[in-house]
Amino acid sequence: MMMMMMMMMMLLIDKPKSILDDATLIDVIFSQSEDNCIYPHKNRQSLKSRLVSIKGKAIAKIVATDLQTFATRVNMKGTRKKNKEELCKAILIAKDSYDKSRQDDGKLEPEKKTGKNDTKPTTKINNFRLMNVVYDSTESFDERAAALTKRDLDTGVKSGQRFYTNLIKKYNSTDTDLYDENLYPNDVSSIDDPTFFEVYETAEWRAFKGHLDGLVRSYETIYLKHFRSGTHRGIPFNRFTESKILLYIHLIMNDCEGLFDKATASLPETVLRESCKPKGSSTTTSKIPQKSPSAAADRCNKERQRYNNTNLIRVQSIQFGILSSTKTQTEKELREKKRARREAFQQIIDREELNDKKKVKKMYVEFCKKEKERETEVNYESDDSEMREVYELDQEIEQTKHDLYFTVEALQIVTNKMQDKNGINSESGSENQENK
Repeated sequence: MMMMMMMMMMLLIDKPKSILDDATLIDVIFSQSEDNCIYPHKNRQSLKSRLVSIKGKAIAKIVATDLQTFATRVNMKGTRKKNKEELCKAILIAKDSYDKSRQDDGKLEPEKKTGKNDTKPTTKINNFRLMNVVYDSTESFDERAAALTKRDLDTGVKSGQRFYTNLIKKYNSTDTDLYDENLYPNDVSSIDDPTFFEVYETAEWRAFKGHLDGLVRSYETIYLKHFRSGTHRGIPFNRFTESKILLYIHLIMNDCEGLFDKATASLPETVLRESCKPKGSSTTTSKIPQKSPSAAADRCNKERQRYNNTNLIRVQSIQFGILSSTKTQTEKELREKKRARREAFQQIIDREELNDKKKVKKMYVEFCKKEKERETEVNYESDDSEMREVYELDQEIEQTKHDLYFTVEALQIVTNKMQDKNGINSESGSENQENK
């Protein structure tokens, strides 16, 4: 073992050092005409180059692997698979670029790596302040796709750059307090204070755009799940998500008519359907006589109808399951609150030592009237904590009843749709049997 290690050390020590190990582009010598042989062999005499030598060694005596190593060291790219002739041409181009760059290290300037991280903001963005800016810029959202002028093209302005640059300027503005407040303090509490933010550089508008697009994309996803599927009709949005920024965006979208379609670039529902329509299945209202659908189009329409029916049944089954589970859970919650309310009220009756339920009810009615007359939350030493507990339970019970009502209504609508669909399917099934 010791002998083997000694032999390896000797090989490393005796390994000859290449003449190009310390060479740079400063050491590259070239001529004005292509009269320098690339290969020393006679059959390659016809291959010549302007490249004369590198660090005093003639190009004909330098092998391709040494040239590749040299090219890598001076920051040349894409030379790994090149042959010697191509390497000579690439080195001449690199030498010309280096001379024009006026550098003094003998190497090309390394290329900056670009990747996904370049589109991420380098400065933390206050999302609530950003959405306040969006709320104030609803009318200008159409400018994102504004056509570029010849002057824009000449100066290198990109599509959407002007819009997002203006958003950043508003975001950085301290001349107005429009963006410093919580727009919905009664609906979303304890948000990130919009007044605390770092100034954002307008040069990073692409990252700013990507951040805003990400927020809108997240909201669009949760919005489609909540409303478009039909499975959560009647369930408030704030109970569907725990994200404060998504709820904040939802309130802004509801207040600004058309902002959702502009922000998500939504198209009419008929666009995809019309563009993907099979040949011969046109449903336009044109007065020009239309040809009868072809057999292939007819089969395609029937297959699509069958798929839609199957998918509709699946979706309705999911809706029925979710709503049934929600109804059961809400009913259980309502029963528990009613039981707690009865126990709390019984404690008040026992406390009075009169066992007069009517008298206690009258006292409770008076307490409720006083509570409703209070416009601000004030701590009173005379407050009856047990009465207040019953009062708060009554409010929770009313809210739960309200939620249960909408859940039952939605469940009834889904049930009716499923029954109607089953009736249609049974009729179509009997028709198919008669046709057979």
